[in-house]
Amino acid sequence: MKRLLLNLFLTIILLVGWGAGIFYLQYQKTLNAPLVAEGDGIVTVKRGDTLATLNRELIRRGIISGSDWVLPLYARLNPQAANIKAGDYRIDENATLPSLINDITNGKVVVYSVTVIEGKTFKDLRETLRQTAGLEHTLNSKTDAEVATLLGLQGNPEGWFLPETYQFNRGTTDLDMLKRMYDEMQRTLEKAWASRAEGLPLATPYEALILASIIEKETGVAAERPQISGVFTRRLQKNMLLQTDPTVIYGAADYHGDLTRKHLQTDTPYNTYINKGLPPTPIALPGKASIEAALHPADGDSLYFVADGTGGHTFSATYEEHQQAVADYLKKQQNKP
Repeated sequence: MKRLLLNLFLTIILLVGWGAGIFYLQYQKTLNAPLVAEGDGIVTVKRGDTLATLNRELIRRGIISGSDWVLPLYARLNPQAANIKAGDYRIDENATLPSLINDITNGKVVVYSVTVIEGKTFKDLRETLRQTAGLEHTLNSKTDAEVATLLGLQGNPEGWFLPETYQFNRGTTDLDMLKRMYDEMQRTLEKAWASRAEGLPLATPYEALILASIIEKETGVAAERPQISGVFTRRLQKNMLLQTDPTVIYGAADYHGDLTRKHLQTDTPYNTYINKGLPPTPIALPGKASIEAALHPADGDSLYFVADGTGGHTFSATYEEHQQAVADYLKKQQNKP
């Protein structure tokens, strides 16, 4: 009888040990198994989510396989695992459950970015924000005027957002991003205005912003910006018409890619072939280089410029020289294969 009880006891011990071994192997297998980064490989932890919420979501999406007890047990053995932080987390290649939980408890969130391109308009910027993943979109139903009011901006918001690449975390709103871009433009413009050249025909930083937007649209050649600025500066000083196509295009409601004689003859506030001085607002988002060019124009006597057919421009001091430059450009265009 004693021998029978001993054998039974040993059998139970072996079964318990075998069960514990299976349990431990399953636990270690789940912990060390590479996570399945399906879809975009992003795990989102929302504000208020608990470890249990996260566990259910990981199992539902098939990111981890096995029983739902593995993560709770891991958290019990590693108490810091319960301190999860809201945000988006990317499942890197060969990531495991412990490495993912480590990222989540340390707030190693995915950093998103949006790039604002020089020369684009406020309309373009709003569309870019609408299409930017990771942003919380709150402005889609707002008019430009309503957005300007939310920013504390008086008048037309065109031009007031500095082009560069901005990084952000999930939960950032489109209004938050516009505020950052607006603040950066204000700081950039104020700093540039404080060190401006003397004798400029610009009364305010806003006029500098307007001129910078025209320079931005007139050339993509960095070295030409001060020259372009010099032409417009001298024209303003001489009370000449600016005669710049981009302003006409900006003010034309029916522009579809071809600037016509009718466009040039239509009197809008932005038609600088008819109205002297600067247009009433910027016509695009100018970059830092164009702002610097507007406030530090190149010296010289040129009053005209025309495309040279190679991406740059030919600058002329007299109308006769300009006409010859135009003729040369047209001849090059005609001789193109």
